[in-house]
Amino acid sequence: MAKENEQAGSAPGGKKKTTLLLAVGAVVLLIVGGGVGAVALAPMLRPAASAEPGKEAGEHEDAGKAAPEGEKHGPAVIHTLENLVLNPAQTQGTRFLMVTLALEVKDEGVAAQLVARDAELRDVVLRVLGAHTVEQLADLKTREVLRTVLRDSVRTLVPRGVNRIYFPQFVIQ
Repeated sequence: MAKENEQAGSAPGGKKKTTLLLAVGAVVLLIVGGGVGAVALAPMLRPAASAEPGKEAGEHEDAGKAAPEGEKHGPAVIHTLENLVLNPAQTQGTRFLMVTLALEVKDEGVAAQLVARDAELRDVVLRVLGAHTVEQLADLKTREVLRTVLRDSVRTLVPRGVNRIYFPQFVIQ
């Protein structure tokens, strides 16, 4: 009889524990899902968000100065090559790199030249990146070297036109 009372008394407590565990699990899933969503969406939202603050900062810095003739102030001109896919060196096609490349250029004229020479630009980028192994591409220290090599290679197409190179997307699979 005592066991029956114990079992009868524990059943409602077990339901409460299960409900509590489900509620905590749902909250944890919401938090983790929100975090993953924020990380996944941040690169897509960052260019739009970062362009405005940089512009405002430039306006405040130059508030009392007259701009020299021919000098442009404002957001940088960026030319983007999206979703380039290639097989890194020594992978026999079993691995791939998907990269988006953003080139900060001197002015709109250089950006127009890059658009006109898109096939050549893509070939240069694919050739440079494809010459590196997965280990080299995955090493963060090597990425700085890659930026320099890519910038110098692209400058063969448009001399002194490319200032910086960014990797908004760099996925090795």
